Amino acid sequence: MNFALLFPGQGSQYAGMGKSLCQDFASADLVFEEASDILKMDMKKRCFNDPHELSKTVHAQPAILTVSVAAFRVFMQEVALKPKVAAGHSLGEYSALVCNGTLSFSDALRIVKRRGELMQQAKGVMISVFHNNFRWMEQICDEMLQQGYLISIACYNTNRQTVISGESQAITSITRKLDGWRIKYRFLNVSAAFHSPLMQQAANQLALEFEDYQFCQWSWPVISNVDALPYIKKDEIKGALTLQMTHPVRWLDTMAYIKGLGVEMAVELGPKTVLRHFMNEFDSQMDAVALGTSTDLNKVISVISERDKQTSSGDPSPQQMNLFLAKCYTAAISMPNRNEDDMEYQRSTSEVYRKLKHLQQGMDHSSPTLQHLQQAVDLLCTVWKAKKTPGEVQRERLQSLFQESGMKDLLRSQKITTIE
Repeated sequence: MNFALLFPGQGSQYAGMGKSLCQDFASADLVFEEASDILKMDMKKRCFNDPHELSKTVHAQPAILTVSVAAFRVFMQEVALKPKVAAGHSLGEYSALVCNGTLSFSDALRIVKRRGELMQQAKGVMISVFHNNFRWMEQICDEMLQQGYLISIACYNTNRQTVISGESQAITSITRKLDGWRIKYRFLNVSAAFHSPLMQQAANQLALEFEDYQFCQWSWPVISNVDALPYIKKDEIKGALTLQMTHPVRWLDTMAYIKGLGVEMAVELGPKTVLRHFMNEFDSQMDAVALGTSTDLNKVISVISERDKQTSSGDPSPQQMNLFLAKCYTAAISMPNRNEDDMEYQRSTSEVYRKLKHLQQGMDHSSPTLQHLQQAVDLLCTVWKAKKTPGEVQRERLQSLFQESGMKDLLRSQKITTIE
């Protein structure tokens, strides 16, 4: 059973977070003790009883990281399953990198504390806009930018929620427009315009901070907020985390990538359930659960157990092969496009998409064969090549397609030729 781990960002903090985990699990309590020792402060007091201090960016970020790592330690102690992939929203990316072994917890605490200090010094305002056309919101921001306003998209959260960052004057102007259009929005309780060009000075300082730290090889991939693709090399991470300060969080694309991997379940680790709700909205067929309190654990274990019962193996049936063909078409569409030459991309893929769709639809009237599967794999790889998808990403994605279609043994038998 393939599952993803998700880690929340700033805004998920609340007084009392992590308390039940510490009371019921020694592994979580040790995480809080370690955080207190590293940062020379009482992390339990900060998280359990100090809502005013938690509202400050400099304090919220290490606190959320601590709760997320504590939840992860409990998850691994009680469930002990390795995820297919992990992703974190903004600050949550640091939690994901700690939990997959890329970054030590102690180093991450120091980094995010400094990150919080730098971000708190910046200026600006953020709003969540509840509208189902983010392309239109991009156009509005671009038009205002041409008029001299400093404003941009900060987060692509879901199909119906986009976050905008900008100077106070720019946000005042766009909220007047939104009021006129009767579009709902909400001001975020943050100290500055995160994930926008207004964070450039903070990003420059953070890049210098990274020089003092080393990243290690990971146990499972983490998806970058910047391009919604997993890191391939550890040397990429410092640059991407620096860019994250000034670039939008592509969470919608991240969820699409996770779905394309054939992931059946997402587990959010940390305070609140924001990312679980995002995933439920994005894909109602995926089981999305959260582990932020000790009472959540039974639900998580129950869902995992039920999913394990549904996992099938053995010789491929017509149903399994039809499922694979359908997944191939979805995987072709959902893979992010890295090709900046749009004309080349369209020229290379327009006919391929048509053939892949025709192949899938043709099986409604006949039984698929191994030749059909091979043809689908070849067409799929042609699309990914045109999108300039890294080979390692292609291999992992194909393995997921076979496994989630119940045909992992077929892949091992080498009856189907895949990426070299």
